[in-house]
Amino acid sequence: MTFQFDPEKPLDENVAAFKTHVSALDPECAAILFDNLDVLLGDGDPTRMRARRGEFNAAVVEALEALPAPIEGKP
Repeated sequence: MTFQFDPEKPLDENVAAFKTHVSALDPECAAILFDNLDVLLGDGDPTRMRARRGEFNAAVVEALEALPAPIEGKP
């Protein structure tokens, strides 16, 4: 299942559609992504971009590691 942004729609509609699409694929991982996305936007200081990416990655890894282990034999 793929997703394509619609160039005819405004950005906010495309982002909402993307969130819906990703949430349908994996609700837990989608929540982790969108709960931490603001870290990437940061404070508007472009010199902190690398640090923000590192903070985002660390937050995502922490959240993923906190997920329960998958049950053997189930996807």
